[in-house]
Amino acid sequence: AHFSLQSGSTTALTESLDSLELELEADSGTLYLLAGYEFEAGNSSKARQLEALAEKVPGTEVKPAAKAAQKARRLSDSAVEKMSAGDYRTAGELLRKAAALNRGNPEVFMNLCSLYLMENKKEQALEACRSAAYTVFSRPENRMPGFEMLASDASFQSYKLLEELGRKAEAKEVLRRAVENAPVSWPGLAAAKRALESRSRAVKPVKGAK
Repeated sequence: AHFSLQSGSTTALTESLDSLELELEADSGTLYLLAGYEFEAGNSSKARQLEALAEKVPGTEVKPAAKAAQKARRLSDSAVEKMSAGDYRTAGELLRKAAALNRGNPEVFMNLCSLYLMENKKEQALEACRSAAYTVFSRPENRMPGFEMLASDASFQSYKLLEELGRKAEAKEVLRRAVENAPVSWPGLAAAKRALESRSRAVKPVKGAK
């Protein structure tokens, strides 16, 4: 397909892509892999289409854990829609069900954190944010760029919540780790560094003070 595209051969390109599509439709493993990438990119509807194709491949047996993960993602997506509509009660029920089904999905916990913030439940929001970050750093399968940035967002939000709750020393330590562990591509890195520098200056002893 690549060479056909470079040479401008439309007919050969179409044949190659059609052949690739047929190959993919018979390969459930690749379809599930692509579905995972689509979910990470935020394309949940496309991911569900790929999962549906994978389940239709003859001889494919979806493992219980995979089924639970799929259901958890769908519940989480539905919860986000409920949150957008202002139905926080239903959103909370859906997210708690999703978390019970799959403790390894950081997006579920980050959505829970957002929900608790909307409801001004700071302690619960802190617990959910910390769970989101822990789920990424403790699981090798979650060490992907998208999830690592999500973990950085969760850690930075945890720092802010600890500050608001008056837990200053703990907040500074969480902020320090957030800066150390953040990928260089994380959009919030500059703000986190400024916050850490500001806190360091604030606690610096004054020369000559007793």
